[in-house]
Amino acid sequence: MSKLKLNRIKVVLVENNRTSKELANHLGKTVSTVSRWCTNEAQPCIETLYEVSKHLKVDIRGYWFRQEQIIKKRFLIRKAFFTFLYFLSI
Repeated sequence: MSKLKLNRIKVVLVENNRTSKELANHLGKTVSTVSRWCTNEAQPCIETLYEVSKHLKVDIRGYWFRQEQIIKKRFLIRKAFFTFLYFLSI
């Protein structure tokens, strides 16, 4: 099953020609922590996200995938799962 992507930190870094190492140094976090945010293995707290938005000079709302995108992904995952179960029962 695919991982649900909640934030767009990696996309925003690329759009602003910044690196995760640079962001980690600015925030005083480890590179591995920022990497986990970029791969959506973990999510930063809202205070950290605010600091990221100030550093990159972007609106904090631009970091999150829209709810419609998340709902669509969940629907597609469930549909694939039930299709798989259906073919197992044939």
